[in-house]
This record gives sequence, structure tokens and C-alpha cells, in this order.
Amino acid sequence: DMLAASDGGGNIQVWDATALRHTSRFQAAHKGAVRGLSFSTQNSDLLISGGDDAHLIFWDVKNSRQIQQVSVGAGISALSYHSGGYLLASGTCDGEVLIFDLRKLVSKDSPAMPVQRFDVHESKQGALLALSFATFSWGTRSEGAPASDSGASLMRASKPSPAAVGESEIDAPTSATLESMMGRLSSRSSLLAAAGASASGATL
Repeated sequence: DMLAASDGGGNIQVWDATALRHTSRFQAAHKGAVRGLSFSTQNSDLLISGGDDAHLIFWDVKNSRQIQQVSVGAGISALSYHSGGYLLASGTCDGEVLIFDLRKLVSKDSPAMPVQRFDVHESKQGALLALSFATFSWGTRSEGAPASDSGASLMRASKPSPAAVGESEIDAPTSATLESMMGRLSSRSSLLAAAGASASGATL
């Protein structure tokens, strides 16, 4: 079992709670306080952090290295990683909940777009301090949840087919597959940006 802790200086430390030993230290991981930490429920080597600097950072704690950094446009105050492996809930300093699909994240140079957004504090009077996904299985929903509820409908969504995600089978991402996936998305984003710039120049 792994244990992670963060502080107001943006530092993150990780311990192996079973072996009772320190395993990783990420100095100045964020520019400002780290407010949220969440391990993958299916891969304890994968840790996600978020903080005041409005960045999500993905860590391979086994090899003590950063996988990717993504801008989300708002300070992060809490995190919850869905057990399915691809959805991440982020509470913000503005009192919102942002749901991200990890398959659609690119890089820090391309702000992430949430697949769902909830206004928890309509008055915007403070940060959202905690949030958590419930235990979930594909194709099921909590008993009594209204069918019209937007949040419930998001979480009830049927498990995507392999063709929908471009993989031979549906598995929770490992550090390696997540890094590869984000690398492909970053390359695609750069190509699209270059094509857009070329097209704009041709019209001048």
C-alpha cells in the first residue's frame, strides 16, 4: 500500500506503508500548495496531484518521475480518481467540480476541457475542500438515483467499446499507457495547430 502527502510549498512525498519505507520525493512539484492527491485504484504506481497553480500532474511513483502535466485553468482544491481508470474529478478554488476524461487530456500547453462541470457553490464564496467518487461498476447506478440527473447519467454511461477508444481491450491505464496516450494527443494537437496556422497564412 502506498501513502502520499503534500505541503504548502508544492512538495510531494510517497511512502510504502507496508514496507514502512520512503520511496519518492518530488521537490517543488507544484508552484504553490498541493491541495489534492489521488492514486489509481488499479495501479498504485500512478499518482495524480493538483494544486493552486491550476495544474494536474501525473506521476510514476515506482520510478520517481513525472509522466505529464496538464493545465486546467483553475486552482485545484481536491481530487478523486474514478475506479474505472479514466475519469478524474477535480474540485476547484472557485467551488466547482470538473470531471475530466484522461483519454482527452493533452498537455500543459493545451488547457484541458472537462467532460462535465458542476457548480457546487453558486455564490462562488470558497474552494471545494473534498469530493469522492462512489464505488462503481459499468452499466450500474446507485439505487434510487433519478434517471434524469446529469451527474448520474454521466456515471451510468455504458462501458465504451474497444473501437471507441482505439485499443484492443478496455483496461485501466498504467503509467506507460497513460504516457503513450498523452504523447499521441500532444503530437496530434501540435499538428492541428500547425495546420491551422498554415491555413490562416494562406488566406492573408
